[in-house]
Amino acid sequence: MARVTSTDVARRAGVSRTTVSFVLNEPEGHRIPEMTRQRVLQAAADLGYRPNLAAQTLAAGRSGFVMLVIADVRLGELTIAMSSFLTSELARHGLTLVVHFDAPGSRPLLDVVADLRPRAVISMFEPTIELVTDLKDVGVTSYSVFSRTGTLGALHLLTGEMQVAHLVSQGHKVIGFAEPAEPGYEGLSSQRFLGVADACARRGLPKPCAVRFDIQATVASEGVQQLMDAGATAVCAYNDDVALVVLAGIRGAGLECPADLAVIGVDNIVAGYSSEPSLSTVELRPEEVARLEVAAVLERLGFVDDENGEAEVAAALGLIVRAST
Repeated sequence: MARVTSTDVARRAGVSRTTVSFVLNEPEGHRIPEMTRQRVLQAAADLGYRPNLAAQTLAAGRSGFVMLVIADVRLGELTIAMSSFLTSELARHGLTLVVHFDAPGSRPLLDVVADLRPRAVISMFEPTIELVTDLKDVGVTSYSVFSRTGTLGALHLLTGEMQVAHLVSQGHKVIGFAEPAEPGYEGLSSQRFLGVADACARRGLPKPCAVRFDIQATVASEGVQQLMDAGATAVCAYNDDVALVVLAGIRGAGLECPADLAVIGVDNIVAGYSSEPSLSTVELRPEEVARLEVAAVLERLGFVDDENGEAEVAAALGLIVRAST
């Protein structure tokens, strides 16, 4: 069966090939009447037309890709689930998510951008000023998911607020913070610590003692002892993975949770359901986080996202109380 071409679409819609190109490629500075646009799209759908990606990218000067850059860190359940929902949300707007792992030995990001010509580059972590400038110079929109100033940056403040509010409701007045020792998490960890510290300060509580925990360590009791020596009766963990290490450290030190030290995490991973004791946590709902992320990216790209409307940051969070607090 012969491949359907843009000439076939033009003939079916009763327009020129140039008009078909303008409708399908959406080059800057060209506006097609909506009735004509719909006629072309219907003709393309009727014929099963699939544009040549390379030709389409060349004509438009950009592709329908949005690139998600993930740093060289261990991926958690939230990142994987959020990427899935992000793929679906972007697809509603005719955009395709492409994931680039920024790992040692990978091609330089700017080289990949030059090849794919994405509409936008989304980073899971705070990009450098140099990278943002370089992307802007080549006409690519960049967006950091958890930037300090972005919409999702507020999630860190809110998770800390929810963790501290819950612990205070249980009578705790000295709260510690458990952060990951693994490289690559410094930026996000410092933001979550700030959320916990701000929540404590607003309640007149002392600044949290921050202790690093290695999630691959066989012994975590030393970190627990540091928290106890600081007078902490409860700890806010950076995430559930770190919280589970703290629970192991409490057992290793011959202590009990929550009697000696209460623990609350972030993410609501599956392992927290059956930990001993079961883990209290602040859930980050991946579909809501993805919705917020897409809304922010589409706004920068000039789309109007009527379906999502005003996405609420608070809707992405939920407190789950279990036995560890």
